Amino acid sequence: MEHNTLRKWLAPTILIALTLFFFWKILLTNLILSGVDVFLYFYPYKAYVAQALQQGHLPLWNPHLFMGAPLLANSQVGLFYPPNWLFIWLDAPKQVAWSIGVHIALAGVLMLAFTRQSLELAGPAALVAAILFAFGGYLGAQVEHINQLQADLRSLEEDARRLSASLPSDETPGDRVRLHIGDGDRQYLTGLKVGGDRILFLVDSSASMLGSTIVNVVRRRNLPDHDKVRAAKWRQALATVDWLTTQIPHDSRFQIYAFSTSARPVTPDTAGQWLDGSDREVLDGAVRRTKEIVPADGTSLFHALAVASELQPRPDNIILLTDGLPTVGKSPARASTISSRQRAKLFNRAVEQLPSGIPVNVILFPMEGDPLAASVFWKLAISTRGSFMSMAEDWP
Repeated sequence: MEHNTLRKWLAPTILIALTLFFFWKILLTNLILSGVDVFLYFYPYKAYVAQALQQGHLPLWNPHLFMGAPLLANSQVGLFYPPNWLFIWLDAPKQVAWSIGVHIALAGVLMLAFTRQSLELAGPAALVAAILFAFGGYLGAQVEHINQLQADLRSLEEDARRLSASLPSDETPGDRVRLHIGDGDRQYLTGLKVGGDRILFLVDSSASMLGSTIVNVVRRRNLPDHDKVRAAKWRQALATVDWLTTQIPHDSRFQIYAFSTSARPVTPDTAGQWLDGSDREVLDGAVRRTKEIVPADGTSLFHALAVASELQPRPDNIILLTDGLPTVGKSPARASTISSRQRAKLFNRAVEQLPSGIPVNVILFPMEGDPLAASVFWKLAISTRGSFMSMAEDWP
């Protein structure tokens, strides 16, 4: 009797063990799945639905997409799919991870039952069929599309809740101290609000801001300075700073620091000081000084975030413009190369010194060869109740 029971549960146990073996990194560690669809679509949906339910109301409507869109009626959300209820108390990446793990295991177990009972395969053959189905290319290719494995997740970890001090809803363009001439006001499409009493802008001015590929960065960093500042990526960063300064409330103070291997204010002799956001001349001067910077050297996020502690009083809003993980720590690098794991460690050390309670809003520019950047900066933004933006080529 005991022998038959053992044989009955051996195959399902093997399938569950294989699920843990293949997916342990996203199930049991702090690593998250960071494909484009899951990162930009499903994580926000999961986070927003969980928050709405925890606040005691059904998420009928998504006010953050375009001019609003039905949410509960979106089949991708899967709110009435019972297995989703098991993970609603987890953060969005872990909801997705455990949903994937459970559904992969279920796929294997149900295929095992189907092949044993309907196809009448022997035990070993049924187990092989279940393994091939659950862990083969077909389901493996669908892992990022969570809705195709189950019923799925939800939108935006509440960007409206992102900044406790955001611009008043009745503010009009005429209330702004500066204007940016571009393709229109995209603030409500991005979800980014430049609010707070003391706003700190941290602008990455390292050599990597010269291009979106390593080849272009290497090529441009050897050019004359007047050619370096023409790099499309750097011009986009400058245009973003220009746009951001037009969103500063007139009763706020601000400061702009550029950082590479060190961090320094773009306006001379203003280290540790806040500037008047209602002074048009001060704002224009800060933007003009930013445009005089020539990107160079490595990236020290440690020195950038250290500014938050140096300014008194401390900022209540940080907007970080960068393109990837740091390449330099507190001290100059000794080696000429650095691995992704080392860069992740530098990031963690930099974030450890960040004062608590300050939202960090990340604007991430594209850079090849840095696959971890999007996920770690997204987690930084979410954990501090900030927002995360990955730049389109034509923004702002």
